[in-house]
Amino acid sequence: MCAVDEGLFQIKTLNMAAKITAKVELVNPNTGSTMKIDAGIYKLISKTIYHTLKQAKKPLGYTEMVTGVKDCLKKQKETFKGSVEWYTVGVKHDMVSKRIVETWMEKGKRLHKLT
Repeated sequence: MCAVDEGLFQIKTLNMAAKITAKVELVNPNTGSTMKIDAGIYKLISKTIYHTLKQAKKPLGYTEMVTGVKDCLKKQKETFKGSVEWYTVGVKHDMVSKRIVETWMEKGKRLHKLT
């Protein structure tokens, strides 16, 4: 089961002229730049990243993490429109900036684990 503590991930609601849409602002820890994505996508991808890293017995590289995210989505029978890889990178960067995920280089490979 891909269950996660709901308190880890905050969602901001932005008021739009035509309708109210929940968006999450992602922060890139390397550049400080931000971008906004749909809150539902953030919640789904962040939970699957968290679950994938929590289930891993060792730190994971990017490819292993994306494979785990895709497997989790498949197990949950979630239909996902868009690039899982692109959203995984963006949400992972945000999770690094919030110190939920730790990342480092080892033998030329960037590894990830929960803090």
